[in-house]
Amino acid sequence: MDQLITPDQDKPEDDNA
Repeated sequence: MDQLITPDQDKPEDDNA
């Protein structure tokens, strides 16, 4: 489940933005 922490993608889902 690395999709939860992948700021490299075009959509920041890491909730850190």
